Amino acid sequence: MSHKIMVLIATAVFLFAITVPPTQAQEKKEQQEIAAVVSVVGQLTLEARGKNEQLILHGKDAKIYQIHGELTEQLKNALSNLGKDNLVSLSGTIDDLYSTSCTTNYSFSDKGEKIIDVRCFRYYIFKVNQINETKKSSDVLPPAERDIAEEQRAKTSTIRRPQLQSTGPQIGQVKGIISAINFRSPLKTIKVNLGD
Repeated sequence: MSHKIMVLIATAVFLFAITVPPTQAQEKKEQQEIAAVVSVVGQLTLEARGKNEQLILHGKDAKIYQIHGELTEQLKNALSNLGKDNLVSLSGTIDDLYSTSCTTNYSFSDKGEKIIDVRCFRYYIFKVNQINETKKSSDVLPPAERDIAEEQRAKTSTIRRPQLQSTGPQIGQVKGIISAINFRSPLKTIKVNLGD
């Protein structure tokens, strides 16, 4: 009887061990192993992002990548040496995180209707592990892939925002007596005493 109880306890412990979820450290390790190393080919540029300059790769796959990792300074030097006509091949990992950058331009149609043009792009986080190749090249890259969903959201937000309309200068009449004029100062002034 005791032998059957021990087998049942061992079976219960085994089933419990199978159903217990892995710890966070195990999950993180598994996610890092899943993040495969990829190769990306494209053109390096430096873009102003806030107060700093960020190294950006415009890929042949029409995506934009923010370059991170220990090789960033080496890639900046390569960009400095090769100039804007560069082509690089990099290996590394692409994070699930990305940032979005939007620009909004306003114009008017021939009928006087306001036109809002919003362009948004995703910047994927790319951690470079290896520089495969850097060279001069005049290859023309495809236009960067736009984030259409973010453009629609930004455009809707802009349209809904109350617009302050400029009414221009107000023109009117004032009846009074000029009591002082100062044309010598940089800001010309006229003092008028209004009559009752």
